[in-house]
Amino acid sequence: MTDAGYTITVSATNLPANSSSFVNMHAGTCALEDSEAMVLVGSIAADASGVGTVSQYYIGAYVVPAAGRILTLHGPSRGELERVHIACVDMTG
Repeated sequence: MTDAGYTITVSATNLPANSSSFVNMHAGTCALEDSEAMVLVGSIAADASGVGTVSQYYIGAYVVPAAGRILTLHGPSRGELERVHIACVDMTG
């Protein structure tokens, strides 16, 4: 028997060239989020044209997100986790 898991893949365009932005999972909706991040998905490293992707596989302790979860993209990093959200997407179960 193998542990069930899932992969979250986030692709973004129109980011500042050669920047780095964090993606987090939160509870709530884009209209009303819980400010505490549940999971750090990872960092998107944008290329010279402002395009980047991050992919993370989850197994075991993490369950497939139910409705009421969102992914947020934080502004380009300036050496620490930037708190400003520049994009948000509501997830469905």
